[in-house]
Amino acid sequence: GGPGGGGKGGEPSVLPRNPAVSPADMVKAVLAPLEGEMAAEASFLCCAVMEYVRCCDAQRTKCPPAISMLLLSLLERLRRLHELPAWAPVLSHPPDKHVALEVVECAKGYPPAMQVAQDLLHRPPNHDTYVHLLLNEGRLLDALRYVRRHRVESVAPMVFLEEALKANCAQTYATVYRFCYEFVPSFTTMPHYPMYTEKLHAFATGRLPVAPLPS
Repeated sequence: GGPGGGGKGGEPSVLPRNPAVSPADMVKAVLAPLEGEMAAEASFLCCAVMEYVRCCDAQRTKCPPAISMLLLSLLERLRRLHELPAWAPVLSHPPDKHVALEVVECAKGYPPAMQVAQDLLHRPPNHDTYVHLLLNEGRLLDALRYVRRHRVESVAPMVFLEEALKANCAQTYATVYRFCYEFVPSFTTMPHYPMYTEKLHAFATGRLPVAPLPS
C-alpha cells in the first residue's frame, strides 16, 4: 500500500521520519570502533571514510570534527599525508581548532601540511590559535600584523611584549610597544604598563643590552 499502509496483521507500520544515520552517530558507532579495534585494514577504513565524506558533501551534510580527526589519523598511519591538501575543504567545515592543531602535528613529519594548518586557522574561531602558532615559530612581527589585520582581541598585549623582550632587540620592542600603545585602548591602564614603559626607556638609554638587527 501507500503511505501509512498496513503492516503485519493489518496494523499500520511505523517508519522513522528520518532513517538516515547522522555523521556523528556513524563515527561513534561504526568508524571509531573499527579504528580502535583494528577490525579493518587501515587502507580499507581510509577508503570507507573518504567515500562517506564524499557522500556527506554531495548531500551538503557537514561532517563532525571527529571525521576529520579520523581521516588525519588514517592518512598519517598510511603515510599518505601528501593527499592532505585535497581534503582541506572537508577539514575546514566546520572550522575546528583541534583539527587544525592535529594538522600542525602532522606537519612535523610532512612540512607541506603546515600550509593546510595555516589555512584552517585563518578563520575567526581560530585566530588566537594562529597568533600563538606564529609566536611559537618566532614570527613576532607577523603575529602583530595578523592581530591588527584581523582585529584579534583575545591575545593579551603582554604576550607580545614578553616575546619582544626575549628577542632582545630595541627596534622590535619599540614596534610592539607602539602597537600596544596605539591600538590597545586599555594598555595604559594595565597594571604592568609602567614596567613595560620602563623597559622601553631602558632600551633607549642603553641600560638594556641590545642585539644587532638582522641583516
